[in-house]
Amino acid sequence: MYQAIIFDFDGTLVHTAPDIHYHVNQVLAAHGFKTRALPEVIHAIGLGVHSLMKDLAPALAENPVLLEQIVKEFKASYQEKSVLSSETYPHVIEMLEGPLRKFKKAIVTNKPQSLTLIILKQLNLTRYFDVVLGGEALHPHKPDPTSTSYALERMNVKPEQTLFIGDSRIDFETANNAGVDFVWMDYGYDGSLKDQKNIRRFSSAKEWRMLA
Repeated sequence: MYQAIIFDFDGTLVHTAPDIHYHVNQVLAAHGFKTRALPEVIHAIGLGVHSLMKDLAPALAENPVLLEQIVKEFKASYQEKSVLSSETYPHVIEMLEGPLRKFKKAIVTNKPQSLTLIILKQLNLTRYFDVVLGGEALHPHKPDPTSTSYALERMNVKPEQTLFIGDSRIDFETANNAGVDFVWMDYGYDGSLKDQKNIRRFSSAKEWRMLA
């Protein structure tokens, strides 16, 4: 049925939250802000680094200069130590190497492009994806469909030939906005879709074999 699959990154392919939590708190503490617990950081993941920092330190919304400085320091810290605890979710590599090999595959994420590429390389995942579009690409952040539509163009597939796999409402809305089917990975970082009716959901990457 499908010729291509678009994946979200954080919370879908790779469990990155512990590393994001570490680097967020390194930067917040350095500037005198309250450090945050892991669940608070997980709740704020999804709309990009600027949104993440403003959610965790609301005063930054009124200080754009400091916000930009903190975002810069966060990215630098994260790039220096990109993979401390991050790891692929169970069965992800097994599925990418097996049942999903025949599909064209892309990543569309609000995570900065540079960080996404570094983590993919360090986890030896780069070879599985034809297109990687991160938050530093020249497109608005999800749920705007522009990056997804561009990924379709790059892979030379139509929306009806494509499935979007993600863990969040943002991904769900992105897929709807782009006119592609969606599967929710309920093990990820956003549980707000649990009561959503008429949504296809998987609880393990192992279930991706059903798409082949």
